[in-house]
Amino acid sequence: MEFILDIVAYMLALAFFVFIFKGSIVSLFSRKKPDTEDSVPSNLPEMQNVENDVYSFYQKKTSVMTEREKRYYKQLIGQYGQDYYVFPQINIDKLVTPIDNSVYWIRNKIDRKSVDFVVADKNTLETVMVIELDDYTHRYRSRQDRDDFVNKLLRRCGVRLERV
Repeated sequence: MEFILDIVAYMLALAFFVFIFKGSIVSLFSRKKPDTEDSVPSNLPEMQNVENDVYSFYQKKTSVMTEREKRYYKQLIGQYGQDYYVFPQINIDKLVTPIDNSVYWIRNKIDRKSVDFVVADKNTLETVMVIELDDYTHRYRSRQDRDDFVNKLLRRCGVRLERV
């Protein structure tokens, strides 16, 4: 008898789950990749005749750095340029690597994160120092969490970090 009650309870829970989430489940399985120009959102009239040309949605940026970064880059070149290379906008995964690269969530923690400048030895290209420019965005909680992670990571891996 207890077994039958367990089955009934399970079936009721399953029916409730399907009832509550049926819209999400149906939309999950009914989504299809847009394949016609009709799929272009109507609130973007300039895109109506694009005909799925994804490349037309991009344009060249005027610089790889902000004005502040460019000014500071010139200072760094003056200060370190004789003995070191100064590279702007370097991804963190070029500075440190997971011990076990197959663990996705560990790799994902550094994926798409970059630092403002890397000072590297001209002969060996070994990282000498990382420099981060802390502008107004570093006052936001999410940015502070990111900065805290980067600070601890680079310190743990033996990479010198200076914040300006």
